[in-house]
Amino acid sequence: MKYESLRRIVKLKYFFQQKIDRKVIIFLFFLLISTFFWLLNALSKEYITNIGFPVRYSNFPKNKVLVGDLPGKMEISIKAYGFTLLKYKIKPVLPPVSFDLRSITFHQSSGDRNSPNYYILTRYEIDKIDKQLSNEIEVVGISPDTIHFQFVSVIKKKVPVVANIEFFYVKQFMQNGDFVFEPDSILITGPKTILDTIENISTEYKKFIKISESIETKIDIQSIRSVKTSLGQVKFTLPVEKFTEANFMVLIQILNLPDTLNMTIFPKELKVSYLVALREYDEVKDFMFKAYVDYSEAKQSMNDKLKIELDKTPGFIRAVSHYPLNVDYIIEY
Repeated sequence: MKYESLRRIVKLKYFFQQKIDRKVIIFLFFLLISTFFWLLNALSKEYITNIGFPVRYSNFPKNKVLVGDLPGKMEISIKAYGFTLLKYKIKPVLPPVSFDLRSITFHQSSGDRNSPNYYILTRYEIDKIDKQLSNEIEVVGISPDTIHFQFVSVIKKKVPVVANIEFFYVKQFMQNGDFVFEPDSILITGPKTILDTIENISTEYKKFIKISESIETKIDIQSIRSVKTSLGQVKFTLPVEKFTEANFMVLIQILNLPDTLNMTIFPKELKVSYLVALREYDEVKDFMFKAYVDYSEAKQSMNDKLKIELDKTPGFIRAVSHYPLNVDYIIEY
C-alpha cells in the first residue's frame, strides 16, 4: 500500500512537470515570433542617426602646403530605413568620404599674407557627400560644421645627405675608404619657415653587424613633417677589406742640428706597426715613412731623452704606432 501511494505521487509529479514544460516552450515560441515581427516592423521605419565616416582629402592647391592637421573622421547624420542603418552600424570598416578641394568654396579668415587662414562650411557639402553614399541614405547633417585650413607657400632647397648608421666589423675587417651616398644631396620642398632650419637630411637609422665584405644597398631617407623629398631612398656604398698587421724599421733623422756639432742617438731606428689591407700589403715601402727628433728640443730641455715624431706615413694604412717613443742622445761639441 505504501509503495502504491509513492508510485502515484511520482506519476502525478511527472504529469504536471510535462504540462509546465510544454507551456514554457509554447510561451517562448510565441515570444520569439512576436519579437521577430516587432523587429521587422521597427526596421521598416525611417530613422536619423549619426555614423562616423573616415575622411580623405584630395587635390590640394599647387605650390602650397598644409599647416596643421585636418579631421580624419566626421560624424555624418543620415536618414534611412532601419535595415539600411543596421548594415552601416555592423560594418567593421566604412568607405571614406572624399573632399575634393578643387571643387570646394573656401572662405578666408584671419592670417597674414604669406599664410592666410581658410575655412569651409560643411553644410554646403552635404549634397556632394550624399552622392558618394548609397541612394538608400539621405545625408541631413555633418559634424564638425567648419573645417579650417592654413596653407603656406613652399620653397625648394638642396641639402646634403648625412648618415645615421652604425658599423660592427668581423675581426680583421675594416672600412677601407670613405662611404658614399648616391646621390650625396637631395631636393626638399616645404614651408620656408621649416626649410630655413634644415641644413642637411639624415637617413633612417641603420645598423650593420658582422661586416666582412663591402656593402652596397638602399637606405631610406628620414621623413620630416610637412617636408617632401625628391627621393625616398639613396644608394649607400661602404668599401670593406680584410686587414693584416705589418711593421717596418725606419731610420730616425735628426733635424735642426748645427754643422759644428755631432749628435748621436740611441736607438737609431724605430719599429712602426700598422694595419694594411691585404691587397695593398706589398705597396708599403720604407721610404713612405719619416721619423725624426729635433735638436732644438734638446737645446731647450735638460732632459736626456728626445721625443720621436712620426711625420710621414702612407695614407692607406691604419692604426699606426711606433716603438720606442723616445731616444737617448749624446751631443759632441
